[in-house]
This record gives sequence, structure tokens and C-alpha cells, in this order.
Amino acid sequence: MKSVIHKILSITMAVLVFLTTTSFMMDAHFCGQSLVDLALFQHAESCGMDHEKPANTCDENITKSDCCSDVQFMNEGQDEAPAAYASLSLDQQLFIISFVYTYHHLFEGLERNFIPFKDYTPPFLIRDFQKIQETYII
Repeated sequence: MKSVIHKILSITMAVLVFLTTTSFMMDAHFCGQSLVDLALFQHAESCGMDHEKPANTCDENITKSDCCSDVQFMNEGQDEAPAAYASLSLDQQLFIISFVYTYHHLFEGLERNFIPFKDYTPPFLIRDFQKIQETYII
């Protein structure tokens, strides 16, 4: 059980470090208020409405605003993970090392139930000294 928890925790930490140090870009294309295309690591495809010309070209002074819009979400990752262990004092490092060591060995048990006196027989009693001395365990 302990090894499974350690494996899950180590995989989770590896994925977390990978996601925080990786840069990625998401591109979204909206036509009006509705999402038309969403792309990861590349540009989103257009719906084609931004290339259409208005049918009524009589009045050139009136310009119609485009209903399509492109939105980019960019996550820039870290260049390097900070090494916080080096900034600790010697006493703090010693405390952390001893805490981890003792916590790791806290849950270590015996491989089998060991009874050291299993092969010995009890001594033969000639007289019952508790009865002779009138001492009783209450």
C-alpha cells in the first residue's frame, strides 16, 4: 500500500513539474458569441465569414464591423525550477533530512511475527512461592 501511494505521488509531482515548465498556446476562433474552433499548439481555423464581402456596396462610407474574432491564450512556462534546498541553513537542512529519514522508517514493520522465547520451556516449579509468602496479584 505504501509503495502504491509513493508511486502515485511521484507521478503526480512529475506531471506537475512538466506542466509548470512547459509553454503552450491555445487559439480560439469566435463567430459572434459562439465558439467555432479551438486549437492547441496551432492557429484555429476560420469560419470563412471574415472573407465574405457585404452584398450591398452602394454606400462605401458605411463600414460593417466584422463579427469574427480570434483569441489567443498563452502560457509561458518557467525556464528552470528553483532550487529552494540550497537557500536553507545547515540546521534547517539537518532537520529536514532527519525528519524524512525517521518518517520513512516509522512505518517499517517486522517481516514476520518474531517471538524470541518460543523454543524455551518454562522452569519447573518445586514450590509455589507466592502461596508460601502470602503474596497475591490483585
